[in-house]
Amino acid sequence: MRTPGLAHAVGCTLLLAVVGAGQAEPLTLVQDGQPTAAIVLAAEPTRAAQFAAAELQYHLRKMTGATVPMVTDPRGGERRHPGAGPDQ
Repeated sequence: MRTPGLAHAVGCTLLLAVVGAGQAEPLTLVQDGQPTAAIVLAAEPTRAAQFAAAELQYHLRKMTGATVPMVTDPRGGERRHPGAGPDQ
């Protein structure tokens, strides 16, 4: 059974990502049925982060037919975000 609060938080996060992406370069997650991006998790992700990543992967697969891989970030989640400059 899904927790409504967590599902709402995941939805809001995705909405903010989409709204913020409107001001940046286009971000291609899947092209020609093949993933061109990955879902990045911290080296030791929380259960909530694991759930959110699995939900994102599931919905991307439903929309595109491609499975966007999940990878671990050994830096603990510090990474360049889509649309950020090279030093951000």
